[in-house]
Amino acid sequence: MKNKSAYNLVIALGVVLLSLQLLLLVSLLTQERGNGNIGDMDFEAIVNVSNLIGLPVITLDSHILNKIDQDFPIPRAKLSPRCLTCSTSKPITLAVEFKRVNLIKENAFLNKVTEIGFSTIVLYNKTPREPVPDQEILPIAYVFKRRISIVLTLFHEREGNFWWHGDVFSDPESEIKLQTLGLSAKDVTNLEHEGAFDKFEVISRQLPGFPSPITVPSNVPAFVHDLRQSHFKECSWSRAHHYEKKYGSTRKTPEGRWFAHRAWKLLARAKTLLDGLDVPFWISSGTCLGYFRQCDIIPHAKDVDIGIFATDYKKQIVPAFVARGMALKHHFGRLNDSLELSFLDISSGVKLDLFFFYEGREGENRRKMGKSSAYGKKILWNGGTQAKTGKKFKYTFPHFTLCWTEFLALKVRIPCNTLEYILANYGPDWAIPISTWDWKSSPPNVSPNGEWPQSEWPEVIRVYYPELQIAKTQHKI
Repeated sequence: MKNKSAYNLVIALGVVLLSLQLLLLVSLLTQERGNGNIGDMDFEAIVNVSNLIGLPVITLDSHILNKIDQDFPIPRAKLSPRCLTCSTSKPITLAVEFKRVNLIKENAFLNKVTEIGFSTIVLYNKTPREPVPDQEILPIAYVFKRRISIVLTLFHEREGNFWWHGDVFSDPESEIKLQTLGLSAKDVTNLEHEGAFDKFEVISRQLPGFPSPITVPSNVPAFVHDLRQSHFKECSWSRAHHYEKKYGSTRKTPEGRWFAHRAWKLLARAKTLLDGLDVPFWISSGTCLGYFRQCDIIPHAKDVDIGIFATDYKKQIVPAFVARGMALKHHFGRLNDSLELSFLDISSGVKLDLFFFYEGREGENRRKMGKSSAYGKKILWNGGTQAKTGKKFKYTFPHFTLCWTEFLALKVRIPCNTLEYILANYGPDWAIPISTWDWKSSPPNVSPNGEWPQSEWPEVIRVYYPELQIAKTQHKI
């Protein structure tokens, strides 16, 4: 009997313990559901007000977008609890085109959200990192707080036909303003730097339980990818002004103006082709120097320079460029070593160089020669080949990531740390214009990189003569 009583006691204690665990689990689930619903209610409220006054906002929050994209159409089993906002602790991110925000709609929108209990601040680009000439002070975001925080980013249309937004630090009062909402600048992660987006299509999705449709990018995975790579850096117009004041206008001769215009057209065409092939590129070498130093093409340059990661190479590049009036001038190297393509624009005679970049480590060459056993920091490098001797050259750069900029009304990429890139390629005197440059010896980051075996020359040194084709065409005319 005693054993049976002890057994019953153990069973009873087990049931009590299990009941307590279930109660704790229910409590946690209820708390999470409540917090999620509070966030959803605030999110719904902003969306409802914007739709009511004809100012539909675009949901850009990656956590919400991923959830909507995965769950749409949402099964009935997932409707309770509804929790679009519970997966993020940061402010919810929305956006609207600034050109849609006239004074009447802005006042109506801000007044209405205040009426339903939101506190509101407005951030402006009063002191941008790189001021744009003649640009007025623009609002860059509205920040709302009721129970959760919501950032409504304002997309401004740029001359290059893309959307741009400012960063939180361009408002010198941002910290004080954000503190009134219990936030700091580091909480507004989507505005930690200026951003740029190609214009994208949006669609409306009517989610079960939401009274108003939600506007989202039509291609959510593509947008989330672009969001991670949206960092924008303005060209330094103050630096360009200083350069022009010291050395004169960059386009003071008819020849300089002619080349700059032709080079711009060639760069625009290359951008169209590479964007169409989904091949990321950046402006490199002399073209990047002209951008960084004077926000313009260097008028006495002889070509347009573009950088591409070798891993992004596509075999369609050459036929696509040839089909658009660019003749292949030379093909040096191979895909895994020192690849370089050069084209000549048949209509203008301006050359376009495509340099392919590879990842590496400092000291790789010394290690191969047995002079060192250790690798250094990550680097990026591109190769050069001298056609008549087969000699190879290596141009080494500190490892970099890519940012967007606007150059001559074109949205193009640049190395984010542009100064470091320029210093590597041109040294500390990069700001002083020079008219002579030897690609084999002038760059401070160039070093010998061996020679191509003569037996490989037919493959790795292919030289064409499109100038003859141009001359024949001109003679016929």
